[in-house]
Amino acid sequence: MPFLDASLVRGLAEMGGGFDAVVPVWEGRLQPLCAVYARACAPAIDRLLAQERVRVQDVFGLVRARVVTEAEVRTMDPQGRSFLDLDTRAEYERAREAAAC
Repeated sequence: MPFLDASLVRGLAEMGGGFDAVVPVWEGRLQPLCAVYARACAPAIDRLLAQERVRVQDVFGLVRARVVTEAEVRTMDPQGRSFLDLDTRAEYERAREAAAC
């Protein structure tokens, strides 16, 4: 997440009151790697790991989770740059070009 926007992180954290996890949606998909998690999530995560369930998304059904809609996310990160993936060499090169601009 080379372009993680600080205002998005702050906004997600501010939405955390009363929730154990705050997870944004971008392009119709939950973004669990860019979510905010309270320590209260630890027991649920431990249970999932004990069951060899390693999908991060599985924790949201076990805790008080707040899903942040894409419309809400766009108020903090209009272009969704925070969610840019760098899984391939080509994606990495595109990110380097974007950073140079």
